[in-house]
Parts: sequence; structure tokens; C-alpha cells
Amino acid sequence: MFNMKILKKLKWLFFIIGAFLLGMVAGIFHDADVFFKLGKAFNTTPWYYYLILFVLCFYVTLAVHELTHFFYFVTHKIKGKALYLTALLFVKRDSKWRLKFVPKMFMLLGGLVVPDLNKIESEEDYEREVKVFAGSLISAPIATIIFGVLFFIVELLVVFISSNILLIGLFTISFIFIELFTILYVLASTVSSTVAYGDFPAYKKMKEDKKFQLAQIVQYLSFSSNITEKTEDFIFCKVVSMLKNENNFYDQFSMMLLQYYIEEVVFANKKIVPELDEKILSLSGSRLINSDAGLQLYCCKLYYVYSNIDANIALNSFMKMETRFNSERVSTYWKLKTKHLLNISDESIFLSDDKNIETDKMSFIFKPLFDYYQEEKDTIVRLKPKIIQEKIE
Repeated sequence: MFNMKILKKLKWLFFIIGAFLLGMVAGIFHDADVFFKLGKAFNTTPWYYYLILFVLCFYVTLAVHELTHFFYFVTHKIKGKALYLTALLFVKRDSKWRLKFVPKMFMLLGGLVVPDLNKIESEEDYEREVKVFAGSLISAPIATIIFGVLFFIVELLVVFISSNILLIGLFTISFIFIELFTILYVLASTVSSTVAYGDFPAYKKMKEDKKFQLAQIVQYLSFSSNITEKTEDFIFCKVVSMLKNENNFYDQFSMMLLQYYIEEVVFANKKIVPELDEKILSLSGSRLINSDAGLQLYCCKLYYVYSNIDANIALNSFMKMETRFNSERVSTYWKLKTKHLLNISDESIFLSDDKNIETDKMSFIFKPLFDYYQEEKDTIVRLKPKIIQEKIE
């Protein structure tokens, strides 16, 4: 849904743009020569120019928006990891930039910037990265608005000064498309939902919501080339501290942080925190299993309980919930991975095939950033069960 509070704060900008537009229309009707030039320009511009300019203006406006995100990071000493412009991907791997064309990325209907976050070994480092992250979020929609206004001014100059009909036609058509995309990007930047945030609400949450901050830093650190042991330890302790004070683990960001903790304990041998055991045990599989994020957390819960609390509890829980896994690719992958890790059955042949590995419906977005398949295969290990011996009287 659109964030009406943000739209109200931007109403003065829309008022100015609207006033300019009305002024232009009034000028056109007042100046017969301008009216004649525009009419002739529209009539003489070939139809296929409209299609070409539509695509070109879409990518120009998108590039302005995403490059602002990108260069804000760079100018504040955080290097870029990737820049997506729909299916055109500029990705940095092994210190080299590569251009990739991934048709499936057209589904994004937009772009994405992934920063290469610096090492975070102290609270000062952490606050610095959060501050820059927030600045990058707010800078792009503002730059998009400024670009739309500047192009409007250029359009006015071309229409009133130039006598080249083709030039007037090209600029006027481009102006219409660019203003349209500018409005769409500004509106998209106000959107917020339970799973996605536009730039404006994300900026506000990055400034005010500690859990949101930490979830974003944890997610983007997973793509960073600057990870140190101190960074891992600092972030792990910060996540643990957050989780100790959390009681609701069914929202998106709590699930992300809890899954991070579990994976660090189970697969990276981080020290278990007993205070979190009861919270993990209390997670309801029935509530979790209906979404991709919840499904992942539920399976990770089983791995944690199986290897650190009581293997029988994990096995019994899985047996009860097994029929709730559906036949979709993501669900099938997690079901068979869980059966393999809990030593219920040997699924090594299935799990060794890259075509079967699909942790999330949206995982294709981040696959170009790292060795997705190998990193996932590194977690496919038979877990050692923790058996609780019953006392015999």
C-alpha cells in the first residue's frame, strides 16, 4: 500500500511540478507558434520512435535512480557489489566487474543496488554503515524527482527556442515518458508491505527500527568481501542480544535474525546460547510452514533441536508436519534436505544436483552475487543427533 504520510510530505513537490505543467499548457495555448510546432512534431514523428523512446526513457530514469543509490555508497567509502537494471546486471566478483544478461530479472520491473559493506568490528563501525545505508535509501527518490524537474525545464527550453520539429518531437515524447516514470518511481518509493519496503519507509525504518537495521546489515554482509572473524563475532553477539529481548518470532525480520543465529550455531560452530532454546522450541511449525521464509526457519529449527536439544523432538515434529510440505520446488527441496540432515533418508543424489537446489522463490535475485550452489551444498551435512537418555528408576 502507498504511504499516505509520505505523499502528504511531498505534496509541495507535486504542487510545483503541477504548476509548471499548467504553466506549460497555458503557454502552449497562448503561443500559437508553439502550439503549431508541437502539433506538427507529434504528427511527423514516426510511431516506432515512441516505442524506442519509451524503453530508453524507462532505462534512463531507472539508471538515475539506481546509480544514485550506488554512488551514494561509493562516495561514503562503501564499495559497490552489484548494480541491477532489470535484466542487465553489473556484478563485481573476484575484484572484476562483469556484465550479465539474465532475462528472469525482468520480473523485478526495476533495479537493485548491493553494497559491499565494510568490516564491522565495533558499535562505531556498525552505526557508520547503518547511517550510510539510510542515506543511500533517501537519496535515490530525491534524485529521481530532481531529474524529472530538470528534464521538464529542458523540455520548455527546447519547445520555446528550437525550430527543429524532429528535435521538439523527440524531447516532448521523452518528457512525457520521463515524467510518467518519475511519478511511478516516487509512488513506488512510498510503498510498504509486510515483505517489501519502498525507499521512503525503508529509510524511516533504517533510522528508527533497530531490528530492521540489523536484519538489513546481516543480509548484505552475507555478500560482503570484507568479512573478518571479528565482524562475524560482533554481528553474532548483536543478533543474540536482539533475540534475547524478542518475544514475537513470526515477523519477517525476527525470522531472518533467528535463522541467522541457528545457521551460525549449526553450520559455523558458533557457541549455543541456552536462553534462546525455549524460544526456538516454542516456534509453531503450523504457523511457519505456509511461507518460504517460515518454511526455512522451521527446517532450521529442526536442525538446531536435533543437534543441540533433543533429536527425538525434532524427528517427531518433522513426522507430524511432513504431509504439510507441498509439491512445489522450494518445499520439496527443504523437505528432502531436512530428511537428509536428520538422517531419516539418504537424499545425497537429489541434493547434489544444482537443478534441484532452490531455497526460496526469489533466490534467483542474489544467485549472481556469489557461489550460491556451493554455499548451499556446504550446509548439506548429516547432523549428529543429541540423544537424551531417559532415567530408569
